Amino acid sequence: MTARTEILKNIISKIDQLPETKLKEILSYIEGIENLNETQEFFLSFAGSWKGLDESLLIEMTKNLHERRKNDIRPIN
Repeated sequence: MTARTEILKNIISKIDQLPETKLKEILSYIEGIENLNETQEFFLSFAGSWKGLDESLLIEMTKNLHERRKNDIRPIN
């Protein structure tokens, strides 16, 4: 038996022992993990986007970044 099969068997066994009231929580947790993976993939799709950016422009964009963020008065939605 493969490690994956053994883990799945163990998970299913534990889920079978849970009361019905906990099943929604388990489903919600699993969906959260799936969404996290999609979010990570979205952000990773931008990897390398700034690769060809001029170094002086990058320095200018990041210089005093914390101060500019602190002074940003736009509301967070």
